[in-house]
Parts: sequence; structure tokens; C-alpha cells
Amino acid sequence: ARVAGKAVQGLDLLRFGDTGLVTDLTVMVRPLPAAMTLARVVGRRMEAAEGTGGPSDPAQR
Repeated sequence: ARVAGKAVQGLDLLRFGDTGLVTDLTVMVRPLPAAMTLARVVGRRMEAAEGTGGPSDPAQR
């Protein structure tokens, strides 16, 4: 994938419990400069979503 013009490689590891539900999620991203860019982009999007009635909106609890 590309994030803000940087090439990113990622791997998602899922672990499932006896009921078939996901019990653990590990996300790995490389190289480091791309991972840092991804963290900034995702962080900005999460901050922007806070005011849109998402789960972190106290009015929706």
C-alpha cells in the first residue's frame, strides 16, 4: 500500500478463540518511516472522527 506517498508493507495476525471469535490482533508495519507516517495519518483521522458521533462521542454512550 501507499500512505502519503510512502510504500508500506503490513501484516495482520489474528488469533481465534474456541467460539471462533477474534481474541487477539497484532498489526505489523514496515519500514519504520512508513509506519510513522501511517500512525500520523490514522491518528488524524481518529481525532477527526471523535466529533462525528462515533464510539468515543459521550452523546452516543
